[in-house]
Amino acid sequence: MRRSRNNHSAQEKASILRECLIDKVAISNLCDKRGIHLMTFYRWQKSLLEICIGCLSAGAAHQPPSFSGKRCCSRKSCPAKT
Repeated sequence: MRRSRNNHSAQEKASILRECLIDKVAISNLCDKRGIHLMTFYRWQKSLLEICIGCLSAGAAHQPPSFSGKRCCSRKSCPAKT
C-alpha cells in the first residue's frame, strides 16, 4: 500500500531540524515520530547548511532565507534555491 505524500511547511521543516540539531533528538527516533523518511531529513539538513554557508559568506548585505525553497536575495549565485 502506498502512503500519500505529505508536504511539510517551512515552519514544520525548521521545527523538525531544530529538534535534532538543538534538542539533540536522535535522527532515527525523530523520523519515526514525525513519519518522514531518513533521506528526506538529510535532504532538508543539506539545504539548511547550504543556505547558512551562503548567508555567512555573503556578509551583512545578504538577507536571511525563509527556507521555502526560493531565493533569499537577488544574487544569481544565491545558494538558497532548491
